[in-house]
Amino acid sequence: MVEGYLQRGDAYSYIGEYAKAIADFSEAIKLEPDYTKAYCLKKREYDKAVADYERLISLTPYSKYSIID
Repeated sequence: MVEGYLQRGDAYSYIGEYAKAIADFSEAIKLEPDYTKAYCLKKREYDKAVADYERLISLTPYSKYSIID
């Protein structure tokens, strides 16, 4: 299910529907907070982006998911 949100978020981002993309990426994070692929830079929401990346950095060494997959 998480992959579906990521794929749709990528599609929205590609066509410039950033609010919809962020909503999908955020839903993926809610479903699986340690799924590192779900973290993205949130357009003009720098505080949220920093919080996401801090979480990503804290998860990466211990995550069962690869950030590079």
